[in-house]
Amino acid sequence: MKVLITGVNGLIGNEIAKEFFGKASFTVGTGRGAQRCKSLDLYVELDLEETSKIRSVLDQVKPDVIIHSGAISQVDVCEENKEKAFRINVQATKEIVSWCSDRNKRLVFFSSDFVYAGKSLSYDEQDFQSPVNYYGYTKMMAERCIYENLKNFSIIRPVLVYGLKDSAKRENIFSWLRKDLSDNKIVKIVYDQWRKPTYVDDVALATASIVFGKFTGSFNICGPQEYSVFGFAREIATILDTPLANILPVSGKDLNQAGDRPPITGFSCKRAKQYFNYNPRSLRDVFPEILDC
Repeated sequence: MKVLITGVNGLIGNEIAKEFFGKASFTVGTGRGAQRCKSLDLYVELDLEETSKIRSVLDQVKPDVIIHSGAISQVDVCEENKEKAFRINVQATKEIVSWCSDRNKRLVFFSSDFVYAGKSLSYDEQDFQSPVNYYGYTKMMAERCIYENLKNFSIIRPVLVYGLKDSAKRENIFSWLRKDLSDNKIVKIVYDQWRKPTYVDDVALATASIVFGKFTGSFNICGPQEYSVFGFAREIATILDTPLANILPVSGKDLNQAGDRPPITGFSCKRAKQYFNYNPRSLRDVFPEILDC
């Protein structure tokens, strides 16, 4: 089985590549700029904004499965650059969907908890989608394209994914806090948004279970514990043995961000547990593993 992973230079894409490398017969990654992920048989540079190039890359590689994790996921960037966000998050997905449909190939698409309005910590896969920001809207529209045009697909929705950034260019909440708190910097973290943070290795393991198990449909996955984002930051600081006083609570309304954030998002994960015994780990469970990386 030849697997192609988009966005392989990002946190999720990189971890998925490490999980599939050596297990799939051939692992291909695409991303913007130079290759940063090492766990690949082949890397092909591809900017998803250049949608006209997507088909030629897929025709060149001829994957059996496409794991589409590439996207603009920064909420404020999407809000301030809606045309660009739509090209990358929706139109690029449509190109991939069309290619898969024409050749009867498998697509695994990474969506987001932000497709929901943010009123529950136990959303399931059938709950009504009503995003509060443009990023969530683009993910919802991409999902609709998949549902309308493919049968052989899976959609994975994680929540606040964290881990060491490794070769990924962008920081995530764990890597960012580890760096700034270790430098004794003061950080402001929202106290009025609640999540169930997901360890990136658990995301990669779930992806492999879905692909090798040939499970189709949508899967909501998240971590086992609910936190305010401020509470999660304090948990990280406690484990890192850095001063809790350096983390200041702030309301999301006071940050003047371009895009709204859903106040509460988390999943029940019942479907994932039923299909492949999804068993996510807590921050304290995975911390020794993170520090060994």
